[in-house]
Amino acid sequence: MLDPSRLKSKTIAIVPIKTFHRAKSRMSPALTLENRMQLAKWFALNTVTTFQSIVETYALCDDEETLAQLHSLGVPAIKSPFSGLNESVEFSLAWARNNSASYAFIVHSDLPLLSHNTINELLHHTGSNIVVVPDRWEVGTNLLGIPYPMNFKVMFGHDSFREHSITSFCDQAAEVFRSKTLGIDIDTIEDLYYVLKRYPRSEFSLFCHDILDHDTLSQIPIDNNIDV
Repeated sequence: MLDPSRLKSKTIAIVPIKTFHRAKSRMSPALTLENRMQLAKWFALNTVTTFQSIVETYALCDDEETLAQLHSLGVPAIKSPFSGLNESVEFSLAWARNNSASYAFIVHSDLPLLSHNTINELLHHTGSNIVVVPDRWEVGTNLLGIPYPMNFKVMFGHDSFREHSITSFCDQAAEVFRSKTLGIDIDTIEDLYYVLKRYPRSEFSLFCHDILDHDTLSQIPIDNNIDV
């Protein structure tokens, strides 16, 4: 198991950030571009700063505009020369290795319930293996932990949880860590409704009520079959 006293010098967390004006496109036209950008910036700031209080953490982007916006938010960031997510993540893993990391987390930014307690719980389950945290549907990968030295190719995209969970490192299978909070991400307006309904007092829900007007909130579809 990782020694928490060595985490700051030995572990690096990388948070990929999509260009803000292209973020959360699946939530249009229910949300305006301004609202989607506000959500994306909240996610970036919240995820990086929450992880940063425990491990060395950087946002990862692939364009100068986003890099400048991240810096204006006070978010430490690195810029990838590649435009694809997997290519950029591979670049960041090499960057982390060159900066003396012994373990790296790749963390999706849009985790509305991320907290210090969640991260500490994750660290207690993190050993020297690859760790895969699936989304609540067990289709995508919300977080990936990778030890160094490693020979591992990331496979974010369709059905990435299956792809990542069947991989191995030094003849050891990847460890799957299922988390109710890390498993919840926001990709669609239905995801947003799920969190607003089930976790109305979360910081994320309170932020949404601050930025979204009544008409927008009232138009969020209500699915009576949703698991709340």
